[in-house]
Amino acid sequence: MDDTIIAIYCLCEEFLKATGHHDDPQVCLSTAEVMTVALSASAFFGGNIDRSRLFLHEHDYMLR
Repeated sequence: MDDTIIAIYCLCEEFLKATGHHDDPQVCLSTAEVMTVALSASAFFGGNIDRSRLFLHEHDYMLR
């Protein structure tokens, strides 16, 4: 599960870089982090985004 979550984030980050996407400096979560929450929710938590977000925060995948 750890390797998959890290791979999801890295792929999202690389995709966004390749497409030239830039986050606003005021954001709390990057676009790659938001995508990681959604994709992790669908892969591991039956689509429950809140459970995915809490898991990623509690296990220090995301700081906010």
